[in-house]
Amino acid sequence: MTSTPALARLKRRLGEVADLNAAIAVLGWDQETYLPAGAANARAEQLATLEKLAHEMLTSAETLDLLSEAEAGTSLSKAEQALLRVTRRDVDQATKLPTQLVSDLARATSQALHAWKTARADDAFSAFAPHLETVVQLSRDKADALGYAGERYDALLDLYEPGMTATELDVVF
Repeated sequence: MTSTPALARLKRRLGEVADLNAAIAVLGWDQETYLPAGAANARAEQLATLEKLAHEMLTSAETLDLLSEAEAGTSLSKAEQALLRVTRRDVDQATKLPTQLVSDLARATSQALHAWKTARADDAFSAFAPHLETVVQLSRDKADALGYAGERYDALLDLYEPGMTATELDVVF
């Protein structure tokens, strides 16, 4: 079984999105381990920019066209079918999220991490509280954009454990 030209181009595009996500992960790791406090705001902006670019690339018309064309292909291997199924799910979820929300959440979580480190060292939760409120509100906005049938947390949980609900998770814990 051979890949279609559309599938080959889609794989390259997904590889570029994965590269951006890998850079985001490295910057996040650095932020949590070695980043000087004075660089926290710049890092928040870098992460917001990269998250925005990855989101725009994943949800672009080009990606959607390549995905649709690849899905129409015949003689796909089981692995290729699985790739397309997972990619469709990821793209469908990502297109529900406004790019500005993706960027704002990346920026806010980065800023919150630095604020938490400082507040923890100073035993001053009140310095972290506004950041936590912002992250929680943006997470609520994300859940609302994704949509959910039961609890709001179901939308966020589904990103990491497809099909899982808060009710089912309560039974586990």
